[in-house]
Amino acid sequence: MPGVTQASVPFSATVASVLLDAVRAVSAVLVLISHWRNAFFVDFADVHSFRTVALIPYIIAGAGHQAVIIFFVLSGYLVGGTTLRSLRKGEWSWKRYLTHRLVRLWMVLIPALLLGLLWDTIGIRMSLSPELYAGRGSDHMTPDVASALTLKTFLGNALFLQTISVKPLGSNGALWSLANEWWYYLLFPLAACAFGTAYKRRTSLAISLALFCGIVWFAGKDIVILFPVWLFGALLAAIPRPRFELRTLFLCGITLLYLATFFGFSLLAHSGKDIGGIQFSSPIADIFLGALTFLFLWALLSKSGRAANTMLQRTARGTAQFSYTLYVTHLPLVIFFEATFVRQSRWTLTPTHLLAALAVLAAVVGYSWSVAALTERKTNTIRGWIEKTFLPEVEKNVPAARVRN
Repeated sequence: MPGVTQASVPFSATVASVLLDAVRAVSAVLVLISHWRNAFFVDFADVHSFRTVALIPYIIAGAGHQAVIIFFVLSGYLVGGTTLRSLRKGEWSWKRYLTHRLVRLWMVLIPALLLGLLWDTIGIRMSLSPELYAGRGSDHMTPDVASALTLKTFLGNALFLQTISVKPLGSNGALWSLANEWWYYLLFPLAACAFGTAYKRRTSLAISLALFCGIVWFAGKDIVILFPVWLFGALLAAIPRPRFELRTLFLCGITLLYLATFFGFSLLAHSGKDIGGIQFSSPIADIFLGALTFLFLWALLSKSGRAANTMLQRTARGTAQFSYTLYVTHLPLVIFFEATFVRQSRWTLTPTHLLAALAVLAAVVGYSWSVAALTERKTNTIRGWIEKTFLPEVEKNVPAARVRN
């Protein structure tokens, strides 16, 4: 936008901010669509009618894992950026940081665990699809649900120990990434404090490094190996935003190139093929996709002009505001609907089946939006009350404008 500088427009009001919200919203929807397709429709190899028409929707519906990689980069950008700014200003506080992170996560996670427990219990008790809930279904994602509905598993998921010492709770396999997120939330500030200026005493430095190494050992290889993906987001927050604004046509070209690469990674991962010995379902491919996502988001950050109040802008903002809730609540309900309507044999692609499945999809989105209205959208209010009531010394230093993450 001519005559508008980056400094003259708050970032939250820029086109770049809207674009990042759109990326976050689309990523959450891709995860939902991936699980929804797996639950309701046969694999593409078994599609015989409308095969040509179904190709692109199936490609889009196969990118759920790659969408989680985008989430990691965005998380690194938002949370890592907040950490770095606090350290630079000398305002860093572990109390404030952990309060923000735990309230943000638990505000949605605890209700999501309870709701998931409810849907799974109803599905099992009603014997809607015993084979499915026993982990013998054809959807590639439902485990033996009853064995993962214990109190230990519930508490382990609440403490972000899924994939470390417990399984994800019940049918909600999507919860695996929250364990990654939580331990990255601890690893990054420990490293930043150790190698930054926050700790000048050797004792504090040694404690920070010891805790970092201890968490790396405890979290394990499967979690730590994707930490570089999250760090790409933190790097994005650490470097200056582009000093020039990319023309819209050029940015559209970059977006199309990124999308082609993104869905290409998904296709190669599902095909089991490798290029140059690299398996596209491996962490190496995820790290490489994280690097490409870093470059793509950096390009989006060039749009420093003020965002217009359009329907597209409001949709991006609105969907992003319940993207976390959508991510952690959708899967048990999707499985419940699968058990109710599909049972053991997933549907072939017909207009009738598609309309029925789209109705389920809309119901799941509406359900997640309703849960978010009672949880995610109350995060700042609850966080402020906790800080004011229990951490008054922290509350005094909280800026008037709170970050949404």
